[in-house]
This record gives sequence, C-alpha cells and structure tokens, in this order.
Amino acid sequence: MLFRSAPYIFHYSETWRVRTQASLADPLHDWLTVRTDPDLSAHMVVAHRYGVVTAGQVALPLPSRADALAAVWYDIADAEHQVVAEPVYVILNLCRTYCWLRDGVVLSKSAGGRALLPDLTGEAHAVVAAVLAMRDGDDRVPPPPDALQRVAAHLLGEIRAMVM
Repeated sequence: MLFRSAPYIFHYSETWRVRTQASLADPLHDWLTVRTDPDLSAHMVVAHRYGVVTAGQVALPLPSRADALAAVWYDIADAEHQVVAEPVYVILNLCRTYCWLRDGVVLSKSAGGRALLPDLTGEAHAVVAAVLAMRDGDDRVPPPPDALQRVAAHLLGEIRAMVM
C-alpha cells in the first residue's frame, strides 16, 4: 500500500485552525473530495505507536518504512532554511528523525531531543538543550541564527548519511 502523499478527507492540526473554521462555516464546502498530505504517513506511524484504541480494532493501516521516510523527509528537507523561523520545531524534529533512523524508535519531538542530547557535544548540545528548554516553557532567547543553521545542517547531514 503506497501512502506517500497520503489521502484524507479530514485532517486537522492547530496550524490549520483558521482554514478549518472557514470550511466549517461554509455550507458549500466539499467535505467528500479526497485531498493529500505529504507528511500524513508520518502522523500515521505515530498514531500506530502511541494511539489508543477506545473501541473496536485498529482501522488505520501502518505505512511502510519507505513511505514514512518519504513523509518525514518532506517535513525536514528544508530544515536549514526553516530553523531560524521555527527553531524548536525544526531542531527537535531533526532529533526525533535521527533517533528513529538510528534506533528504530518513534518518539515525540521533545523525547527525541532528550534522547539525542547525551550524544551531542559543543554547539549541537547547547542548541538542543536550549530548544528543549524553550519547548518546556523557558522564555529564553533562541540560539543565534548561524548556530541554529549549523546544527540543522549537521543533523540533516547525519540523517542523509543514514538514509543513503
């Protein structure tokens, strides 16, 4: 079963709140058109790992590793350019991707950062520690843009090496 650009009818995240509210308010919105989402397969892997079935059996198919990797790659491919605008999201997403490829374990962004932190040194350790603190509510100033970009490039290079 191929899930790159997984099909869906309704898929929600907080970043889609305004668009979803507009769709819900539009009586002519077409809810039956199947749309695609390039990283939905990655969400499906997380749902399989951490989801709780409250009734019946699991109806969500588990995407293949290749499909999940394609979905994850879609999300991280431009990390070096996105990291300055979204340091917490990007750095921790790279950490959890690294851990998934290295250890075969699906983790949250925060858990990925905490799992990788002991293996990092120098600037990478400082950047990951800082974004973890920010994620936990610390109102510190993000690391400098050049440091964020170097660490993102380093982690992306390591991930690329594991994939190739």
